[in-house]
Amino acid sequence: MPAEILPVIVARWFEKGASYAYNQQVDSNLLTLIINSLSPISRKNVDHAFKHYLPDGRMLLGRRAEDLSILDPAAVGRHPYVVRIAVCPAELNPTTQTEIMRQLDNLSIPTRQGLMPGLDVRILSPSKPPIVPVRSKLGNQAWVVWIVVIVAIIADFAQIKLNLMDGTAALITRSGLLIGLAYFVTTTSIKLLPGSARTPLNLVEWEWYSDADPPPSDMIRVKGDALIFTPDGRRYQPREMEPLQSIGVRRLPGTEVNYRYAHSDATSAVLLGEETIEYSATKKNVTFFRIYSYEGGCWRLNFAQWSLLGDL
Repeated sequence: MPAEILPVIVARWFEKGASYAYNQQVDSNLLTLIINSLSPISRKNVDHAFKHYLPDGRMLLGRRAEDLSILDPAAVGRHPYVVRIAVCPAELNPTTQTEIMRQLDNLSIPTRQGLMPGLDVRILSPSKPPIVPVRSKLGNQAWVVWIVVIVAIIADFAQIKLNLMDGTAALITRSGLLIGLAYFVTTTSIKLLPGSARTPLNLVEWEWYSDADPPPSDMIRVKGDALIFTPDGRRYQPREMEPLQSIGVRRLPGTEVNYRYAHSDATSAVLLGEETIEYSATKKNVTFFRIYSYEGGCWRLNFAQWSLLGDL
């Protein structure tokens, strides 16, 4: 899984006074923004870990600690300290925050100010979810649409060329054919998976695959009061914020999903369809009904129910 290097800043007394060292992910604008945010940390005259939010929503994680290797004689007797800071995404789970703090604490304290190699704190990058393979009713019937279009064009030209009908009759015929085409496309494609880039569908659905490996910070979580009915008809009692995999239903890798109904926007998703899963060590074809919501910075499962179509 790819790792992202976070912007890191270390503030301390160097040989010629207090200043800052930083890695390549820090530019002048970010450095200025962080310096302006350090006042509350500096005023607290004790060693401590801290969490602070920048105006743009990003989170600063860091620690202030006593400087045990003073470089500037002028700092002697002035209780010099070292501040290590990592600039993080706004939403991180506690496990990831703890790992970032561990890496910060293990950094070697720089002896020179400015850009310094080795000030690297890494975080697992959110994996780009694969597109869920979708089977729709339009699929193998798409050729019918083209036949209707071709027939409409030929019929229209034939009527005019052979003067079999006047312009009004030709218009009525063409309109009827186009209305029929519109009805066919509408009634068929209404069941297609929404294709908008704004839809969260692939963000919430790909984790059902048994080979999905999302980073902990991006996992879909199950609400503690969610209604979950497993393929054997039993009700599953979830724990608050547990991952989807805990339910024990896993979609077979490489299989298609037939969405019979899909509605999604930026904060919710309602899905109904068919899929192939493994449950209790048995492969099954099932229908499913799932409801998700976006709460507290992550997607959560509110409702899920599977009904058996038959064992494979």
